[in-house]
Amino acid sequence: MSRARYGLDKFGRALRRPYSLWWVLAALAAVATTVVGINAALAFGRAPTHPVQISVQGDNPWGITQQAINDSIRDPILAWRPLTLTVTDRYLSADEILRGEQMDNDLLLSTQMEKLEDEDYGVEERFNGVAVNVQLEQAKEPRTELRYDILHAYERNLGLGHGPKAVLAAAREAAERIDAPNRNPVLWISSLSSGAALCALSLIMAGRWQLLWARRYRRLRAAQRHLARVVLDLEALEVTYATVPENKRPASYTEHFVRLNELSLDLARQESQVVDGVFTRRKALSADTESLLEKFEAKAARLTVLSDSIMGAGSVHAELAGLSDTFDRLLRPLYDGVTELLTRVAQGSTRILTETQQNTLRADLNRMLAVARRGEPSQNLLVRFGEAEGQLLADLRDVHQKLRSYPRGRTQPIRLPDAALTTLRKSLKLPTRRHLDARFELAEINALAAAILGPHPSFDTPLAPRDSAGKHPLARLVARLTGGSARITRGVGITAGVLVLVGAVVPAGLGVDELTMRAKAPTSPVAEIELRVDGPGQYLDLAALRKTLDREVPAGEHVTVAIRDAESYLELEYREAGKVSGASPRSLLEAMGRIKAELPELLGPNEELKAGENIVPLFITSDGQGAVPGMISSVTNIGDWGFRSTADWKYGLLHASKYREIQVANVLEDFADDLENNGYRDIGVSDGVLFFLLYVAIVCTVLAVVAVALALGALLLRWVSFGSSGPRLRAAERRLEELTGSLDESRLNAVAVLGAGEASAAAEAGQRLFERGLVMAWREVQDLRSAALSERLTAAYATKVDHLSGVIAALSARDADVAQRAEAFIDLGRREMR
Repeated sequence: MSRARYGLDKFGRALRRPYSLWWVLAALAAVATTVVGINAALAFGRAPTHPVQISVQGDNPWGITQQAINDSIRDPILAWRPLTLTVTDRYLSADEILRGEQMDNDLLLSTQMEKLEDEDYGVEERFNGVAVNVQLEQAKEPRTELRYDILHAYERNLGLGHGPKAVLAAAREAAERIDAPNRNPVLWISSLSSGAALCALSLIMAGRWQLLWARRYRRLRAAQRHLARVVLDLEALEVTYATVPENKRPASYTEHFVRLNELSLDLARQESQVVDGVFTRRKALSADTESLLEKFEAKAARLTVLSDSIMGAGSVHAELAGLSDTFDRLLRPLYDGVTELLTRVAQGSTRILTETQQNTLRADLNRMLAVARRGEPSQNLLVRFGEAEGQLLADLRDVHQKLRSYPRGRTQPIRLPDAALTTLRKSLKLPTRRHLDARFELAEINALAAAILGPHPSFDTPLAPRDSAGKHPLARLVARLTGGSARITRGVGITAGVLVLVGAVVPAGLGVDELTMRAKAPTSPVAEIELRVDGPGQYLDLAALRKTLDREVPAGEHVTVAIRDAESYLELEYREAGKVSGASPRSLLEAMGRIKAELPELLGPNEELKAGENIVPLFITSDGQGAVPGMISSVTNIGDWGFRSTADWKYGLLHASKYREIQVANVLEDFADDLENNGYRDIGVSDGVLFFLLYVAIVCTVLAVVAVALALGALLLRWVSFGSSGPRLRAAERRLEELTGSLDESRLNAVAVLGAGEASAAAEAGQRLFERGLVMAWREVQDLRSAALSERLTAAYATKVDHLSGVIAALSARDADVAQRAEAFIDLGRREMR
């Protein structure tokens, strides 16, 4: 492909088609979406394969032994990398717990309840908790967060009465956190949807940008072709102008020639500026470039009109070749207008013109046609043509005056005469003012006749607004709705954009709440739960307890309320007036282990509760009040949701109340909620990041859908127009074939009507106009047939089909008028022979 496909600029450099930055954004969004998709596939396509190795050292409480750990592991705990967890009864050093150094293991878990309080600061091992090897996580903050998460998993399950299972929960937390990819589908789906939506919107906007640019480029090329044609013909135009004797040059002719030279030079200078604007990405679609292009197009069209008028007028003033063509151009609108009027009258239901008036108009028309065929000097022909047009105008005014007296409906729009022909008439010093130009009078009379007789299918086709032929179909619709006000249209667009940007906040916020909402488990009414009491039953009314409960818990859970003496089981702490304020954390855990041992029927292997068994310890104080420190359960607490019933033991919190049933009910309701959310994991990113992803996805999706809808709507409107243009084009072509096939008959009819002499000259002139019209119509048909599909979908194509239909209608009307008069003439001759 040539480097100069789009031509050269004023410096001789090849012009390159500009591309929108939307393509860059689309490429970046596509790459980002692809990377996210690959990472998502890797995250969900991989699986942890390394079993966590757990070793127990020392004498640990809560039944934590190596044998118990091994017996509790039903399925191996798989990690994303090899991990070893060591459970020890010793304290941890500062190097181990704070810096993750001097460790032989990946993870260290101390079962000590609290750190060592010793005034001998030479003792290094004084901390409890979890230590994470620095090799697993170099950064301090993530390493600190990781060790607290593992510790919390261990402590929460201790609060549920677990021993070995608490260690397994800590190991599972470590396995799911260390080197693990984010497998939360919410994050990946929101990221992929936002990236895909942004990519789709960018592609749509980039394609729209390129289409708009291509439209401007085609307009520029068309205007450049007009300019090039005139520049190439400029020498011939100068010769034509110089050939006309100076005394025969009307002032308007000289004025047009001077204007032609000035305008051609002005356009040549302006062309580079317009080309620079169209081929510069920053300015290609700007309003300034649009204004420059519109002015350039208007001037190029004006230049073409001036060129044609000078060439045509020069052929008349200098009596050059093409004289007959110029007079044919002058005659065409008058001939078509009179023929249209006579056709309306002949086919109308009301006879609005008498035969005398119709014959007078035909005589005026024949007189003008005969003038064009005289072999006299061109100046004499112009004078005779003006006199004939003046007579026609006078007769048309009489007709106009008569038609005003008829009742009529809505007046049809007046089709204004061709501006190019007006310029030619000025160059020939023919009248162009509205009250002196017969073309205006004919246009008004035909519009009035259509209002009186009704629309004629051949002539009264809907006319598109003159300034909307090249506009987007939906742009024309919006222009009609807003009255054509650019300010209102811009305001509507800005308002719609603001509504989309602001309105997307609500669904994005709701999406964050919905997607981060904790999962719900299947539930059953709490009244169906199996409740039993172990201990003095007078301290708890089961009926009152069931009435107090108003929550649901999963079915299959059995609850035993173990009523025990607080002072016998706990190391109580009192505040003033003998009120219980708490208990030591160790005594709380030991009390839970003691209660489990007192209910052997509920225990399974390793002194853990059987599945579905739960114990609510209710401690009775000396004054008869009850305190529930938490819950003993067979359920292992996993994930980021901690059981609320396990939060108090570490701090030794114990609240005694005389409303014992309410306390038990509160613990059961919390336990029901905890069961529903057990295993819940955070999305892995903040709500702000998720909100941003959803917001981008929603905004881009809405804008992309709107853009696609507008494009499809415009395409549908164009297809509708194309669907109607196709049948009309085929009908016009069939009628044109009929007119061409009956060409010889048309010639005979013209001779039969007008005979010989001056009338035959008029007949020959009219027949020449008719045949030339046929040739022009066939050329238009060929151009329309060879148009590309993209061009057929434009409004300009439909306008061309409408114009072709009008031309063929005028030709048909002329042929029908001549044939009708020929038949009447022949019938008259037959009657005279009889």
